Amino acid sequence: MEKIAKECRRVNHKYRDPHFDIEFDLKRWRRDCLDGLNDLDDDEKHCPRSVKRVPDIFDKPEFFQGGANASDVRQGFNGDCWFLSALCAICNDKDLIDKICVARDEVVGVYGFVFHRDGEWIQTIIDDKLYLIASDWWESSDDEKRTFEAVNRHEAEERYRLSTQTGSKALYFAQCTSENETWLPLLEKAFAKAHGDFSAIDGGFTGPVHSFRLNLRFTDFSQRSYRRPHRRCDYRAIYHRHP
Repeated sequence: MEKIAKECRRVNHKYRDPHFDIEFDLKRWRRDCLDGLNDLDDDEKHCPRSVKRVPDIFDKPEFFQGGANASDVRQGFNGDCWFLSALCAICNDKDLIDKICVARDEVVGVYGFVFHRDGEWIQTIIDDKLYLIASDWWESSDDEKRTFEAVNRHEAEERYRLSTQTGSKALYFAQCTSENETWLPLLEKAFAKAHGDFSAIDGGFTGPVHSFRLNLRFTDFSQRSYRRPHRRCDYRAIYHRHP
């Protein structure tokens, strides 16, 4: 992750995850990040309507506000209560959550996490893009626009953004109770990536995660090596310049 952050700073770009680019995936209707591994009926599919980066969603984003707490956790539209409830248990020990959220550079938007899967530790790196419930102004329906323009005759577009695309309440999946805390939605996104897509963690049991908790407690991470992604990344090919 340090190499990615260093290269992003060198070229003055935000990081874009080439292997889990949810913005490209949504706009091109590919859905690989949402339910690419499962053949779901239309009424079972997730329907986020836009994607934005953390600084574009939160007024004053902070990864932790006073540390991670069970009271932070609020479920979104995914059926991963089993995972979130296990996270609540892990939050009771600060040292454990810090062993999962191992690295981050919030300026360039890159985050590193560690998970125990299939008997080994794996690393997962993501960017800071998150799914939102509401569409962008120019993609919203005419009825929505007319309503906001009638109620907010001045700066209707900005009022729409503040009302529907700002803060934790705007997120489609898991969110923190604080309007500016970001650790939970980013951790959930990394966990989904580690398992293939968001539908892969829809439904499950807490047993594997409690096993993961025990491994966290008794593993010396300073002496540990992690399984890397199968494909080598060409770092110079995976950055996205802001307009």
